[in-house]
Amino acid sequence: MRLEAPETARSGEPFEVALTLVPYDRVFPVHVRFTLVDNFYQHASDGSVQTRTRRLDRQVAMFGEALSGRHTHVLKALFPAPFPSTRHTDVIAEALASLLGVLGWVVPGLGFTARNLRQHGGYFVSATVRVGWLRRTFKRRVITYFVGTDLYVG
Repeated sequence: MRLEAPETARSGEPFEVALTLVPYDRVFPVHVRFTLVDNFYQHASDGSVQTRTRRLDRQVAMFGEALSGRHTHVLKALFPAPFPSTRHTDVIAEALASLLGVLGWVVPGLGFTARNLRQHGGYFVSATVRVGWLRRTFKRRVITYFVGTDLYVG
């Protein structure tokens, strides 16, 4: 399984996402869903920073269908690139990630947390493949931009 998405997309224009599946044997039932989500930072009333997620679009590519074995199956979805209106970076989160990164030399788990803090914001395309009760999700980040009187990047 492989998910392909463009690294950048111009706001308002469509971009294509492709999922390639090559099963060894016949697989049934297969469910495939594509989702475009916005992960962003929001300040709470107590001054802390929280990450939020909102689903922008969802498309079902397969619903209970069969895939033949040893053949390449390519499923595609088309999404409109959103305007980057939400905050995908935050100074407090970056400062905390830098502090935890330094402490990560002593406690490896803190280094992992620091890397995760830096990767929360942005637009992500995910493809969820479900066969029976087994589920696998693949994600790719897409950076959107708008060029007008100002440059907006998200």
